[in-house]
Amino acid sequence: MVLSAALFAAGALSSMAQSAVYSQNVVGYVTVTLYGSDVESSELSMISNPLDFDGTGVNNVLDTVLGTSLPSGTTVFPWTATGFGTPVSYNGGKGGWSDAGTAFLNPGAGVFVQLPPGATTTTVTMVGNVLQGTLPNNYITGTASLIASIIPTSAHLDDPSNGGLNYVPTTGDTVFTWDNTANSGSGGYDGFVFNGGKGGWATIAPNPAVDPDPVIGPGQSFFLISGGETPTWTETFTVQ
Repeated sequence: MVLSAALFAAGALSSMAQSAVYSQNVVGYVTVTLYGSDVESSELSMISNPLDFDGTGVNNVLDTVLGTSLPSGTTVFPWTATGFGTPVSYNGGKGGWSDAGTAFLNPGAGVFVQLPPGATTTTVTMVGNVLQGTLPNNYITGTASLIASIIPTSAHLDDPSNGGLNYVPTTGDTVFTWDNTANSGSGGYDGFVFNGGKGGWATIAPNPAVDPDPVIGPGQSFFLISGGETPTWTETFTVQ
């Protein structure tokens, strides 16, 4: 497990957010890449926000998470229990994000972000509080979910250690991550399926360049397709 956000302790705090208890006020930052047409012709990226903006859990709106300097025409595609929800677009010349401050990107949720045609690759740096304690993911929505780690870490999905992702898979669970370099630069999915009776995780299309046990990085989201009942996912993390 690699904790990849920059962290620093800033005194004691007792607060609640997303069922988590802060034992310290630990602030960090994570930089995510939004790919443009210079890398991928579809200009799509599959991202998440692993930090809570101000420790309250209620202010992770797009203005505070993604900022107000992205190219006009940038579009965010959120996920709901039944599929993709209403897209939210950015127009720097007309007041910013089209959601008027009602769309959130909270820790644990995943989205697609699409830059406008012709835009080049850029980065967004997210800053906020690192959630600690017992952290249930509240964005699993039945058999298909677009989700992410609540903490800013890079680890195997089933790593149970402190700061590991701690997902307990069941046979038939399938994970899809987005690969911006696939299909000659048009983008595509890397797929992983779990079979407890046959050694665990395997790639759907065997690829020696891809670890068969999925690794999820900070600020990365993924699709989870359940192999059975609606899964649960609880991470645990304490800064040591």
